[in-house]
Amino acid sequence: MALITPTQVIEIAFTNRNTDKYLIKPAFVKIAELNSIQPNIGEKLYEKISNEVNSPVIWRNDSTIVCQAASVALNSEYLTLYSNQDENKYAVYFQYTALDLFPIPSGGYTGVIIVDLTAAGVLSTALEVSTALSLVLNTYTSEFTATSTGANVEITALTQASSPTKGTTQFDILGITCVVTSGSTTITVAANSFIKVGDFISGTEIPINSDTDNSGFSKVETVDTPGAVTSFTISGTPTATNATASLTFRRPNGVLNEDYIVNYLAFCVKFEVLPDITYNTTSQGVVENVADFTLPVEAKTLSFIRTETYKKSETFLKSLHDFVCENEESYPDYCNPNAGGVYKSNGIILY
Repeated sequence: MALITPTQVIEIAFTNRNTDKYLIKPAFVKIAELNSIQPNIGEKLYEKISNEVNSPVIWRNDSTIVCQAASVALNSEYLTLYSNQDENKYAVYFQYTALDLFPIPSGGYTGVIIVDLTAAGVLSTALEVSTALSLVLNTYTSEFTATSTGANVEITALTQASSPTKGTTQFDILGITCVVTSGSTTITVAANSFIKVGDFISGTEIPINSDTDNSGFSKVETVDTPGAVTSFTISGTPTATNATASLTFRRPNGVLNEDYIVNYLAFCVKFEVLPDITYNTTSQGVVENVADFTLPVEAKTLSFIRTETYKKSETFLKSLHDFVCENEESYPDYCNPNAGGVYKSNGIILY
């Protein structure tokens, strides 16, 4: 599995989000990874992230949905749920009666997942809503697993994915509930198997940066019992007290890929695929693609567009390098291509 999907490439780098994703062939993605990602982060780190994507390793925990009683609050409402490394984007709709129909919303949704509340309709309790939600998600065996505990549903995508978002619902989407005390870097939590040393941590009570020279993200520094953590320390001092703080924990490689590599790689893939979108190789030779109400661009214009695409990718690459350098202890396998004053510019090695 690649570090980015065709859907992500189109949503990030293409003007028209309705572009056919089958134009983004796996070979183009692999070429972009080998030409751009591997030399810019180092072969070892690239292989480690690729292996985690293919395992898959769960990179984030913020996937618990707190359900509410149906009443009238869920009528025509939906959750947004991602799967398969954001390959699919679903609107999760709560159906009161069999006559309720919900069209696929605009905005790149793959389809609609119907949560069947027809037995009790508007009288469905929070427990019945959570049970129905986990039941339907578990039918998508190649994409999700879901576990309901009371009114809470914990959802895990079987491959890397974004956390759920509210769509139009008022449901709360939680991280891990912790006890945070203002001014203390020690945080307590009910025994938890996800939290590990090195995780990036965020939440309303947590500062963005660590205390050390105000650079680098706040992260977990120590845990009391690996695999069953009840107490841990972090590198940034909390700014508020909250006995039920909802905190998000993310693995370093997940943050690097989801927040930085994907944006950079999307424009790298676009750079690779532009000539093949414009010109098509057939049994009659190389031909220009012409559709109704469109005209193919000249070679000079295509060259200009590729150059602009490359410049956009370089902007994201700089952001990636800055992030890794500010959090270098989290990426011991990172190989800085600019170390020693040597850098690459359009294929020319400059000293």
